[in-house]
Amino acid sequence: MDILNDTYKLLRKIANKDIEHFTGIGLVVYDEETFDADCHCDLRPDIICPKYHISDEEICDYLIGVSKHENTLHDGFHMVNEKGVLSYVAQYFVPPVIPSLKPHQDHGVRVYSSMCGSVLPGVLFIGVISSNRDIYIFRNGEYVDLNRLEEREE
Repeated sequence: MDILNDTYKLLRKIANKDIEHFTGIGLVVYDEETFDADCHCDLRPDIICPKYHISDEEICDYLIGVSKHENTLHDGFHMVNEKGVLSYVAQYFVPPVIPSLKPHQDHGVRVYSSMCGSVLPGVLFIGVISSNRDIYIFRNGEYVDLNRLEEREE
């Protein structure tokens, strides 16, 4: 299993759908053994997170549903462990600002938080779909070249 490539496929599948009231998505992919659980907290603690795998068809529909403005889970980040299992939804995840990393001029907090958060110990990478359907993946504070991921699929 290539979790980076599988995550990109999922993000691309979601971004290609015509979704009304789409707010965007942030997926933090992390290593359970080394990730500091104090880096996030539930915005909706009464919600039980379904344990979908990123390659399951159900996760696509689920993430689309929770990413609509009218859904109370649209805010925050969703978290996927190193095995590819969705483990948390609607998480408050605001890593410290890293002055050497500059915000993307066309996007806001979710993209910049992803860039900064991707350098935290235990974070493997963070994938984002902005509200206008742009896809970004950050690893160690840098953009992952999505064209190279697409080439690997061909």
